[in-house]
Amino acid sequence: MNSNIELAIIIPTRNRPDCIQIGIASILKQMAGLPIRVIISDNSDLSDAGLNMTYIKSLNNDRLTYIRPPEVLSMVNHWNWAATHVLEKTLSTHFTILTDRGFYRSGALRDLVEKIREYDNDVISFSGDTILDFYSPIVIGEADWTGCVDVVRCKDLLNHASHCRFHRALPFECLPYSRKDSVFGQAVRNGVSG
Repeated sequence: MNSNIELAIIIPTRNRPDCIQIGIASILKQMAGLPIRVIISDNSDLSDAGLNMTYIKSLNNDRLTYIRPPEVLSMVNHWNWAATHVLEKTLSTHFTILTDRGFYRSGALRDLVEKIREYDNDVISFSGDTILDFYSPIVIGEADWTGCVDVVRCKDLLNHASHCRFHRALPFECLPYSRKDSVFGQAVRNGVSG
Protein backbone atom coordinates (compact mmCIF):
# COMPACT_ATOMS: atom_id res chain seq x y z
CA MET A 1 0.00 0.00 0.00
CA ASN A 2 1.39 3.39 -1.03
CA SER A 3 0.49 6.27 1.30
CA ASN A 4 2.58 8.79 -0.65
CA ILE A 5 0.19 9.73 -3.46
CA GLU A 6 -1.39 12.87 -4.88
CA LEU A 7 -4.39 12.61 -7.18
CA ALA A 8 -4.83 15.28 -9.84
CA ILE A 9 -8.45 15.60 -10.92
CA ILE A 10 -8.53 17.31 -14.31
CA ILE A 11 -11.79 19.03 -15.23
CA PRO A 12 -11.73 20.00 -18.91
CA THR A 13 -14.59 22.39 -19.71
CA ARG A 14 -16.09 24.30 -22.56
CA ASN A 15 -18.87 26.82 -21.98
CA ARG A 16 -20.46 25.15 -18.93
CA PRO A 17 -19.71 27.45 -15.97
CA ASP A 18 -22.79 26.33 -14.02
CA CYS A 19 -21.94 22.65 -14.40
CA ILE A 20 -18.29 22.90 -13.37
CA GLN A 21 -19.31 24.75 -10.22
CA ILE A 22 -21.33 21.66 -9.20
CA GLY A 23 -18.38 19.34 -9.93
CA ILE A 24 -15.86 21.54 -8.12
CA ALA A 25 -18.18 21.90 -5.11
CA SER A 26 -18.56 18.11 -4.92
CA ILE A 27 -14.77 17.81 -4.66
CA LEU A 28 -14.23 20.68 -2.22
CA LYS A 29 -16.78 19.22 0.22
CA GLN A 30 -14.71 16.03 0.43
CA MET A 31 -11.06 16.93 -0.08
CA ALA A 32 -10.11 17.99 3.46
CA GLY A 33 -7.25 15.74 4.53
CA LEU A 34 -7.08 14.00 1.14
CA PRO A 35 -4.11 14.26 -1.24
CA ILE A 36 -6.10 15.82 -4.08
CA ARG A 37 -5.35 18.65 -6.50
CA VAL A 38 -7.94 19.97 -9.00
CA ILE A 39 -6.93 21.38 -12.38
CA ILE A 40 -9.64 23.16 -14.34
CA SER A 41 -8.68 23.32 -17.99
CA ASP A 42 -10.87 25.95 -19.61
CA ASN A 43 -11.48 25.75 -23.36
CA SER A 44 -14.45 28.14 -23.14
CA ASP A 45 -15.31 31.25 -25.10
CA LEU A 46 -14.00 34.41 -23.43
CA SER A 47 -17.26 35.30 -21.62
CA ASP A 48 -17.62 31.86 -20.01
CA ALA A 49 -13.87 31.69 -19.35
CA GLY A 50 -14.20 34.95 -17.41
CA LEU A 51 -17.02 33.47 -15.31
CA ASN A 52 -14.99 30.33 -14.63
CA MET A 53 -11.85 32.23 -13.67
CA THR A 54 -13.79 34.58 -11.36
CA TYR A 55 -15.49 31.62 -9.65
CA ILE A 56 -12.24 29.70 -9.15
CA LYS A 57 -10.42 32.75 -7.79
CA SER A 58 -13.32 33.42 -5.39
CA LEU A 59 -12.77 29.99 -3.82
CA ASN A 60 -9.26 31.04 -2.73
CA ASN A 61 -8.01 27.45 -2.59
CA ASP A 62 -4.36 26.70 -3.38
CA ARG A 63 -5.25 23.17 -4.47
CA LEU A 64 -7.35 24.51 -7.37
CA THR A 65 -5.44 25.44 -10.51
CA TYR A 66 -6.89 27.18 -13.55
CA ILE A 67 -5.24 26.56 -16.94
CA ARG A 68 -6.25 27.56 -20.44
CA PRO A 69 -4.93 26.30 -23.78
CA PRO A 70 -3.40 28.94 -26.06
CA GLU A 71 -6.29 28.54 -28.51
CA VAL A 72 -9.70 26.88 -28.63
CA LEU A 73 -9.21 23.16 -29.30
CA SER A 74 -11.42 20.24 -30.31
CA MET A 75 -12.61 18.18 -27.35
CA VAL A 76 -10.10 15.35 -27.91
CA ASN A 77 -7.21 17.76 -28.42
CA HIS A 78 -8.24 19.76 -25.35
CA TRP A 79 -8.41 16.66 -23.13
CA ASN A 80 -5.01 15.52 -24.41
CA TRP A 81 -3.56 19.02 -23.87
CA ALA A 82 -4.90 19.13 -20.28
CA ALA A 83 -3.68 15.61 -19.45
CA THR A 84 -0.25 16.33 -20.94
CA HIS A 85 -0.03 19.51 -18.86
CA VAL A 86 -0.72 17.53 -15.68
CA LEU A 87 1.68 14.74 -16.64
CA GLU A 88 4.50 17.16 -17.38
CA LYS A 89 3.97 20.06 -14.99
CA THR A 90 2.63 18.72 -11.71
CA LEU A 91 4.06 16.56 -8.96
CA SER A 92 0.84 14.53 -8.74
CA THR A 93 1.43 10.79 -8.81
CA HIS A 94 -2.01 9.83 -10.21
CA PHE A 95 -4.51 11.52 -12.47
CA THR A 96 -8.04 11.29 -13.78
CA ILE A 97 -10.46 13.37 -15.82
CA LEU A 98 -13.82 14.46 -14.44
CA THR A 99 -16.08 15.73 -17.20
CA ASP A 100 -17.52 19.20 -16.76
CA ARG A 101 -20.90 17.54 -16.31
CA GLY A 102 -19.58 15.16 -13.65
CA PHE A 103 -19.42 15.23 -9.87
CA TYR A 104 -18.54 12.95 -6.96
CA ARG A 105 -21.07 11.54 -4.52
CA SER A 106 -20.45 12.21 -0.84
CA GLY A 107 -17.68 9.97 0.51
CA ALA A 108 -16.58 8.79 -2.93
CA LEU A 109 -13.22 10.56 -2.91
CA ARG A 110 -12.12 9.09 0.42
CA ASP A 111 -13.00 5.60 -0.89
CA LEU A 112 -11.23 6.33 -4.15
CA VAL A 113 -8.02 7.50 -2.48
CA GLU A 114 -8.01 4.31 -0.38
CA LYS A 115 -8.37 2.21 -3.56
CA ILE A 116 -5.58 4.15 -5.28
CA ARG A 117 -3.29 3.54 -2.30
CA GLU A 118 -4.16 -0.16 -2.29
CA TYR A 119 -3.93 -0.63 -6.09
CA ASP A 120 -1.16 1.89 -6.68
CA ASN A 121 0.15 0.52 -9.99
CA ASP A 122 -3.19 -0.35 -11.55
CA VAL A 123 -5.81 1.53 -13.51
CA ILE A 124 -9.04 1.99 -11.59
CA SER A 125 -12.11 2.52 -13.76
CA PHE A 126 -15.53 3.87 -12.94
CA SER A 127 -18.76 5.14 -14.41
CA GLY A 128 -20.14 8.15 -12.64
CA ASP A 129 -23.20 10.26 -12.23
CA THR A 130 -23.57 13.12 -14.64
CA ILE A 131 -25.32 16.45 -14.92
CA LEU A 132 -27.82 16.45 -17.79
CA ASP A 133 -27.98 20.03 -19.01
CA PHE A 134 -29.36 19.49 -22.51
CA TYR A 135 -32.79 20.78 -21.48
CA SER A 136 -34.18 22.91 -18.70
CA PRO A 137 -34.37 22.15 -15.85
CA ILE A 138 -30.94 20.62 -15.32
CA VAL A 139 -31.21 17.15 -13.73
CA ILE A 140 -28.83 14.52 -12.38
CA GLY A 141 -28.40 11.23 -14.21
CA GLU A 142 -27.41 8.66 -11.59
CA ALA A 143 -25.39 5.57 -12.51
CA ASP A 144 -25.57 2.28 -10.69
CA TRP A 145 -22.66 1.81 -8.33
CA THR A 146 -21.31 -1.50 -7.10
CA GLY A 147 -18.29 -0.37 -5.11
CA CYS A 148 -16.39 -3.37 -6.42
CA VAL A 149 -12.83 -3.07 -7.64
CA ASP A 150 -11.86 -4.99 -10.75
CA VAL A 151 -8.07 -5.01 -11.09
CA VAL A 152 -6.79 -4.74 -14.64
CA ARG A 153 -3.11 -4.35 -15.40
CA CYS A 154 -2.18 -1.37 -17.60
CA LYS A 155 -0.26 -3.54 -20.04
CA ASP A 156 -3.31 -5.79 -20.40
CA LEU A 157 -5.55 -2.80 -21.21
CA LEU A 158 -3.25 -1.66 -23.99
CA ASN A 159 -2.92 -5.21 -25.30
CA HIS A 160 -6.72 -5.60 -25.40
CA ALA A 161 -7.14 -2.20 -27.07
CA SER A 162 -4.50 -3.00 -29.70
CA HIS A 163 -6.63 -5.99 -30.70
CA CYS A 164 -9.91 -4.00 -30.56
CA ARG A 165 -11.03 -5.96 -27.49
CA PHE A 166 -12.32 -3.97 -24.58
CA HIS A 167 -12.07 -5.41 -21.09
CA ARG A 168 -15.27 -5.68 -19.05
CA ALA A 169 -13.74 -3.37 -16.44
CA LEU A 170 -13.95 -0.53 -18.93
CA PRO A 171 -17.56 0.62 -19.05
CA PHE A 172 -18.83 2.95 -21.75
CA GLU A 173 -17.28 6.39 -21.26
CA CYS A 174 -14.77 4.98 -18.77
CA LEU A 175 -12.68 7.55 -16.96
CA PRO A 176 -9.74 5.75 -15.38
CA TYR A 177 -7.45 6.69 -12.53
CA SER A 178 -3.85 5.89 -13.24
CA ARG A 179 -0.29 6.54 -12.12
CA LYS A 180 1.40 9.23 -14.20
CA ASP A 181 4.34 6.93 -14.88
CA SER A 182 2.23 3.90 -15.88
CA VAL A 183 1.95 2.53 -19.39
CA PHE A 184 -1.46 4.24 -19.56
CA GLY A 185 0.09 7.57 -18.54
CA GLN A 186 2.80 7.10 -21.18
CA ALA A 187 0.12 6.46 -23.83
CA VAL A 188 -1.64 9.72 -22.92
CA ARG A 189 1.66 11.60 -22.92
CA ASN A 190 2.42 10.28 -26.42
CA GLY A 191 -0.94 11.32 -27.84
CA VAL A 192 -2.73 7.98 -27.79
CA SER A 193 -6.36 8.62 -26.88
CA GLY A 194 -9.70 6.89 -27.00
